[in-house]
Amino acid sequence: MGRRWIVLPLVLLIGSSVAAEEADNGVCDAGAIPVTRWESPHGEVPLSFEEWRAARPWPRDFSLGRVYHSAVRAAPDVDVIVNSELYDDIEAALGQYVAELESWGYVVTVDTASAAQTIPACEELRQYLADRHAAGLEGVVLIGDLPVPWFQMIDEFEGDDLRDDYEEFPIDLFYMDLDGEWADELHYDPQSQQMVPGPDGIFDTHEGGMEPEIWTGRMTASPLGDEVYLITNYLGKVHAFRTGANTLAERALVYVDDDWYPWAMQWSGDVGLAYGDRTNVYDPEETTAWDYRDRLDDDYEWIAVHAHSWPGGHGFVYNNGSSWSWFYAYEIPSIDPLALFYNLFACSNARYVEDGYMGGEYVFAPTRGLGAIGSTKTGSMLEFQDFYGPLGEGKEIGEAFRAWFEAQIKDGFEMWEKSWYYGMTLLGDPTLRPQAPAVSVAMTPESVELAPGETLVYTATVVNHADTSVTFVGYGDVSLPNGNPYPGNPVLGPITIVLGPNQVKSRSIQHVIPLGAPAGTYTYEGVAETLLGEEIDRDDFEFTVNASAG
Repeated sequence: MGRRWIVLPLVLLIGSSVAAEEADNGVCDAGAIPVTRWESPHGEVPLSFEEWRAARPWPRDFSLGRVYHSAVRAAPDVDVIVNSELYDDIEAALGQYVAELESWGYVVTVDTASAAQTIPACEELRQYLADRHAAGLEGVVLIGDLPVPWFQMIDEFEGDDLRDDYEEFPIDLFYMDLDGEWADELHYDPQSQQMVPGPDGIFDTHEGGMEPEIWTGRMTASPLGDEVYLITNYLGKVHAFRTGANTLAERALVYVDDDWYPWAMQWSGDVGLAYGDRTNVYDPEETTAWDYRDRLDDDYEWIAVHAHSWPGGHGFVYNNGSSWSWFYAYEIPSIDPLALFYNLFACSNARYVEDGYMGGEYVFAPTRGLGAIGSTKTGSMLEFQDFYGPLGEGKEIGEAFRAWFEAQIKDGFEMWEKSWYYGMTLLGDPTLRPQAPAVSVAMTPESVELAPGETLVYTATVVNHADTSVTFVGYGDVSLPNGNPYPGNPVLGPITIVLGPNQVKSRSIQHVIPLGAPAGTYTYEGVAETLLGEEIDRDDFEFTVNASAG
């Protein structure tokens, strides 16, 4: 595949002023941004769908079965789907993981499934998720080898003066968009270099409602080595993070190679929505593999790296764009970076069907890695503010990723956007919150359809995730159907709450709906604050007051 780099200082100066203007306007001119390209030192090429499917004896039939479900209650619903052959070997670590999800307020279902690699298997799993979503499912965690949906297309990157290539790649958006129309109607003809009629086992059509309804996260370790060890060790790192034993400085490294120099500070500003403390490295002669490698032990919770790449590593240009330096995925386990989360603006770095794929090496590193956003194809994330904004508000990384995807699709999904974004995926546990509060609040209503005079009942749960005691203030506010605050706020508290190390407290709260309450949808917010009035966490739910009982 081709490559493009910015060589002339004049171009850099022009690009800098353009980027500054874009930053001022709060817009992203994707047509001006060089596309991430597959660059590798030895001419490696992407694994094709047929090569991947033929490489292993995948099961022929798809099976799906439930092994666990939390006590029935109204709460965010998460499904953890585990490869059926892997389940027994990780059951102990998985049990701890599920218990911690429940302590954070989730209702958890655990299913096992086979790894059949066919379109019917993918469609059956997707339909199961759609049925679960209709009953309240918010997201799914995929552990081990499970049905992988593939997509094929001829890229059309707006403003790119290179030939746009044919690509086939895994597409996890298939499991996020549950009401869109996906089909396998075409195949690629190498001679004409066109898509022509006739199915071939790879999706090629996506129409209808395309927005993602749920978030997904994938723990795929089999291409990296000992799958049982890697996933068990990973779940141990998640436990350590949730209990405060696997934390790093709340700061970010924003590392931008030459092609994207003009956008470096704008993108750093986007990262700043979640991380006020940032180290920015973007000088064209400073961004090299040697420099990047040296920074991986500098203690960053978040690393955003922007570099032409391939599944086996990153390529950084230097010497006015005339030379390449390489950082290899296989180096990561021995380096064991002091970093937890990654945004990989790096071609095909998250292509989890490739042996030794770099996104997986980051996530399954021995002691630290927890999550990575990246792409299974050419392209990557743009409009970073739509991701880092929710992340900085304390959302789960999975929800921030879903919100980003929704923001890109909601006003229409043009071909250049599909070319940039279709390969985007989340590696690791999607329920983690990089900006996790020391105390979390969860509210679970018994009923959300009420009439004046009836009683609103909910369970409020507060959790101390630290190993030390904490004292804070909790209160509840209600917003009226017109968006204004209820004049009687706070409807609960303020209450001073003391929690011991890792303590959980739950309490049933009741409010009688006033007889004169106007009909409509209300929002109830529960807030935890420090004694100085700084917000720690909040949760909310909506309830509807009908005109009359019944």
